[in-house]
Amino acid sequence: MKKTRFLVAGLLSLAVTAGMYTQVLASEASVIDRDHVSLSMMNGSQEEAAPAEQEEAANAGQKEASNAEQAEEEGPVPQDKAAGGFEKVNRETASVTGEYCQEQSTYYRNRAIYRQAEETLASGPEDPEKITEAMELFKNCGNVLDAEAQVKECENLLAYLAARSLFNAKKWAEAEEAFGPLATAGYRDSADLRKHSKAHITYNKAEELFKKKKYYDAYLLYKELKGTSYDDLPNMTDKAKACIQTKPKDGEVYHNPKYTNNTTQLTIDNSGHMNTYVKLYIGKDLVSSVFIRADSKATFWLPAGTYKMNKAYGDNWFGTEDLFGDDGYYWTCNFGGKETFTLESGNGYLISSGDTRTGTAINDKKTSRKNL
Repeated sequence: MKKTRFLVAGLLSLAVTAGMYTQVLASEASVIDRDHVSLSMMNGSQEEAAPAEQEEAANAGQKEASNAEQAEEEGPVPQDKAAGGFEKVNRETASVTGEYCQEQSTYYRNRAIYRQAEETLASGPEDPEKITEAMELFKNCGNVLDAEAQVKECENLLAYLAARSLFNAKKWAEAEEAFGPLATAGYRDSADLRKHSKAHITYNKAEELFKKKKYYDAYLLYKELKGTSYDDLPNMTDKAKACIQTKPKDGEVYHNPKYTNNTTQLTIDNSGHMNTYVKLYIGKDLVSSVFIRADSKATFWLPAGTYKMNKAYGDNWFGTEDLFGDDGYYWTCNFGGKETFTLESGNGYLISSGDTRTGTAINDKKTSRKNL
C-alpha cells in the first residue's frame, strides 16, 4: 500500500508531456493491480495456516502487528482511496496537457495567418484593398510576432496613400491637413510633402493678392517662400521683385477734383532724403498726393487754405495703397510746433523734407499706411 501511494504521487512528475501521458497511465495502473493481487494472496495464506504451525504463526503475527503499527504511523492509503487519487491525478494531467496542446494549436494557427497577411501585403503594397485585407489578417493574429505594429503600419500606409492622392490631385489644403498627423509621427516623407503642400497654399494666396494689386501683402508671402525650391513652383525671388512697383514721376499723383481754384504754388525739396510720398489735407478732405524721388523735388499748384501734411518715405514702392510697406516711415509733419500751415493765394512756398524730421511719428505702421 505504501508503494501504491508513492506511485500515485509520482505520476504528477512523470506525466508532464502529452506524448508520455498514455504510457504512464497504463504502467501505473498495471503496478497497482499487481499490488492488489499480492495483498490478496497474503491474506489467503494466513487463513490456511495449520494448527501445528501455531508457534510460527505467532511469530508471524508479531511481525504482522509490528508492520501494522508502522503502517499506521505512516498513514497507509486504503486501496479504494488510492484508486480515487489516481483518477484525480489523471484528470488534472489531462487538463494541463489539453491546455498546452490548445495553446500550441492557437500559436501555429496565428503564425499561419501572419504569414498570409505578409503575403497579401507584399502582393499589393500600394493597393488600398490589399492593405486593408492584410490589416484585418494581422488583427486576427493575436500577439504573434509584431502583429500589433503591423496593424498600425497598415493604418499609416492607408492614410499616407490617401494624402498622396490628394497631393497628386493638387488639392493642397486637404493634402496639407492629411499629411499633418503622419508628419508628426515621422512617417516616410510626409513632413516634406506637407511642407510642399503648404508652399502651394501660400503661393496661391500670394497670386490672388497680386491680382488684387495688394502688392505688399503678396510681396511678404513670396518672401516667406524664398529658399524653397520645387519644380512645380516658380522662383520666389523673381515673384517678390515683381511686387515692387515703378516709382511715379516727381509731382502730383492725385488731385481732388472738388478743389479747382489752384492759385498757390508749392515746392517740396527732397534733397538728401529718401523717396517721399506726401498727402495734403484741408480738414478731412484729401486735396493732393505727391511723390518726390530721392534727392529730387516737385512743384505743383494748390488752392489757398490751411493744410495738414502727412509724409511717408522709404525705398521699395508698392503703390498708393501699401506705399513703402512696413519697412517705410510714416509721419504727421510739424511746422513751427503746429501740425498745420497756411498757404495764401498768389504766393509761392518751399518746403524741405528735412524740415519735417521733427514731426510726429505715426507708430502704428499698418494703420498709418491706410490712414496716411
